Amino acid sequence: MKSYLCNPSLKIIATIMKKLLLNVLVFSLLCLNSFAQTVERANSIGLLGGVSQYNGDLGQGFYASDQATYAHIGISYSRYITSKADFSTNVTYGSLGYIESANKRFRAEQIQWNAHVRLYAFNQDTHKFLPYLHGGIGFQYLQGERTPEGTDFFVPFGAGIRYRINELFNVQLQETFMYTDHDTRDYEARSNNDSYLMHSLSLTMNFGKVKDTDNDGVPDKKDKCPNTPAGVKVDMNGCPLDRDGDGILDADDKCPDIKGTIATKGCPDQDNDGIADADDKCPEVAGTLELQGCPDRDGDGVTDAEDKCPDIKGVKELLGCIDTDGDGIIDPSDNCPTVPGSIKMSGCPDKDGDLVADQDDNCPEVAGSITNKGCPELTEADIKLFNKTIKIVYFETGKDIIRKSYNGNLDKLAALLKKNNNYRIIINGNTDNVGDTANNVTLSQKRADAVKAYLESKGVDASRMNSVGNGDSKPAEPNTTDSNKAKNRRVEFNLAK
Repeated sequence: MKSYLCNPSLKIIATIMKKLLLNVLVFSLLCLNSFAQTVERANSIGLLGGVSQYNGDLGQGFYASDQATYAHIGISYSRYITSKADFSTNVTYGSLGYIESANKRFRAEQIQWNAHVRLYAFNQDTHKFLPYLHGGIGFQYLQGERTPEGTDFFVPFGAGIRYRINELFNVQLQETFMYTDHDTRDYEARSNNDSYLMHSLSLTMNFGKVKDTDNDGVPDKKDKCPNTPAGVKVDMNGCPLDRDGDGILDADDKCPDIKGTIATKGCPDQDNDGIADADDKCPEVAGTLELQGCPDRDGDGVTDAEDKCPDIKGVKELLGCIDTDGDGIIDPSDNCPTVPGSIKMSGCPDKDGDLVADQDDNCPEVAGSITNKGCPELTEADIKLFNKTIKIVYFETGKDIIRKSYNGNLDKLAALLKKNNNYRIIINGNTDNVGDTANNVTLSQKRADAVKAYLESKGVDASRMNSVGNGDSKPAEPNTTDSNKAKNRRVEFNLAK
């Protein structure tokens, strides 16, 4: 008979429930401070199951598996009240009984309803692990073997543990003691009213509208940026994304994956000129927007890299340079920037066309050779003709005055020079060794200058003559006699080549 009333499978369920309760308790302690959002999902429904045990005139069956353990199943509903309280109700169906012997036994089918308030040790809105106490009212209907059919009123109370798996699901273990208003459901009426103990395991699901003011998919309770503009992508905290961490939101960031600047709307700008590197032709050197990020030191609209005159404000047509003389050759390339010239002569004039610039041409009016500095090459005939005029002018001791006896020959020399414009002469002044060296150099220069001045007075261009004072360094004869010294006080003439 004992095997008839006692289901071995229910013993196994009771053992498993005890182990499960212990494991959930340990795991829940580890998650004590985890976040939960009960207030946003205020309602929950669930399925429950467990075992029921009897205590009455027949004996004590609480927490005993060798007397009788009977299963029940049911559904539940709960409603959030405050952060530390909620209302719960459930309906269960199952079996209830007890067996000690063939005469001391009963078994009944049970339908039960109860409603109670649960008081939590921690805030429902901020914790996952929630121990609680509960109490309320309930009714049950019993019908079965050796059991008078009827409905009982009872007061349920007890304790439990609720663990929030996530925002939608909870698992719950609960112990409920029920003291009824009858003492005859076991067919015994000897002492106190019958009581029962229910061990329940339930799985519940939360539901309800979660408040999300900005509709970004993050509930207001978790949203650290509850007023995010529509369409803006957000992170897990509900704040606009800034993937590259440059302080510019992805929605406004033209380069959301590369750290940039505010001026360039989130794009990199390594030279900090306000122009993004992608649009900057000179990304490593600060420049202007007009020149696409390239510098222009002189402000003439030509980039420094292209400007031939980067420090002088010029014109674009001349690559940033100027052309002072207007000859079409920019000043940096013009050897004569203030005088119009030709490209062939690097901007310098060449009146006689001998490819020697006028400024370097010793004979600018007569075409000559480059090797002879623009003058015609001297021939043997030129040299002979020159030598027929005059070679030497002698001076008295310590004097630089030309003797009148030399005027005729000097006049012939002047006529020859005027007739032959390509002739250039060097006038060499000399002295004897009388006196100190410095004075002799000065005296020799005065003698050469005196001759040059005379020829110039006769119409010879001064630019064609060069006067040199040699002092006593180039004697014609040794200064050993007065006669030799007289020969050293002289001016000599040489054709310049």
